[in-house]
Amino acid sequence: MGKNKILIGVIAILAVVGIVAAIVFNQENTAKDQNVIKIGVILPLTGGASDAGESAKNGIVLAVEHINGKGGIHGKKLQLMIEDASLDPRRAKDAYRKLIEMNHVS
Repeated sequence: MGKNKILIGVIAILAVVGIVAAIVFNQENTAKDQNVIKIGVILPLTGGASDAGESAKNGIVLAVEHINGKGGIHGKKLQLMIEDASLDPRRAKDAYRKLIEMNHVS
């Protein structure tokens, strides 16, 4: 049980770092997305760590809803894009590429 708590903590920290990085470095919005800050999150939603991934996802969704409910960040709403890596490096790499190339997440 101790390893699961550590894994959840690590996932939560990585998610927060990812959100902060996306906000700080989000300079490449297209014209239609100028009022949106896209945030990409890659989590293990299936497989052996799916419980931790779902917990992290739920926390991130609540945080985004709270931020958007308060007017967003500098008037821009957050748009969350979640991908499943299933603790597989190849799936994580594919998810990363999808977020960057198809969804234009910074």
